[in-house]
Amino acid sequence: ARWKAMVGDLRVQVERGRSLSEAMNDHPDAFDAVYRSLISAAEHGGKFETILDRLSMLTRKQMQMRNQLAGALVYPALLLTVSTVVLGVMLTFVLPRFGMLFQTLALPLPPTTKVMMSLSGLLTGYWWAILPGMMLAAALLVLGSRTPRGVELRDTLLVRVPVVRDLTRGIITARIIRLLGVLGDSYVPVLDALTLAKETAGNAHYRALVAAAQDAVMRGEPISTAFKDERLISP
Repeated sequence: ARWKAMVGDLRVQVERGRSLSEAMNDHPDAFDAVYRSLISAAEHGGKFETILDRLSMLTRKQMQMRNQLAGALVYPALLLTVSTVVLGVMLTFVLPRFGMLFQTLALPLPPTTKVMMSLSGLLTGYWWAILPGMMLAAALLVLGSRTPRGVELRDTLLVRVPVVRDLTRGIITARIIRLLGVLGDSYVPVLDALTLAKETAGNAHYRALVAAAQDAVMRGEPISTAFKDERLISP
């Protein structure tokens, strides 16, 4: 119903004489700046069908990448959840019974066993404080990640932590290059294309990289001079 109303509004706006890209500006949650720019280029260049095909291709590839990423994370998330549950059951139900057995034997325990027993005693004795504390820490983490400083810290970790760094570089680089390719094929000016790529980069370091590419183009230099940062772009 929501999409039906939105498309109906687009039709009414076009019938009143507005261009489709101008009508889409009233629905930024459904059509982002890239879509609106490509539609505007199609209106001016007369290649409406071609650019709509490119938009659909871009959308399909983005959805495919998102689904592949989600599928790749399912198994690690499942392992982490099961491991956490098993460890919690061990610490709260199994180890306390062994603790009474160890006390009756009066034998010296290995250091690792002492640590596990201490964790078990902490969980069983102070669970009423640990659970609210964990919830409070999670809430503070979520709120902190939405602040400018938190966003900057998150973006920095994504491009520096091993394994995560390679995944982030591959995903964001593919997004930027694919978008620049589609915009270039659609006759969008280079500076406008870089502006849109910067808006959709999704990481502060890559936004700064694309901004440097904009500055290079304005100085008459090639884009490649700004893309030589091997920490963010593969050679």
